[in-house]
Amino acid sequence: FYLRAIRETQQARGTETMRRLDALEGRVMTMERTVEDLARDYTTKEEWLRESMLARRQLERLTEMVARMQAQLEDGQGLIGHLARATEAMLELARSGAAGR
Repeated sequence: FYLRAIRETQQARGTETMRRLDALEGRVMTMERTVEDLARDYTTKEEWLRESMLARRQLERLTEMVARMQAQLEDGQGLIGHLARATEAMLELARSGAAGR
């Protein structure tokens, strides 16, 4: 009976040890996935500098484009003013020509 009790105790401990090892293995795999996700989410300093310089260049180009568009709009408004004055002069000529008949 004594040897049987020892064997059953060893079997129970072996089963418990296997269960704990399986749980530990699952936790290690979860931790590995978490570390991989963190590595993917964070960039190195060099990558960050490269990306920030690219964003800065793109921002500078966008600023230049907006400035050109603003200048073109201002020139267009001046042109619209000239066209409006020319249209008014033509209308005045047409009125005076119609009144002179």
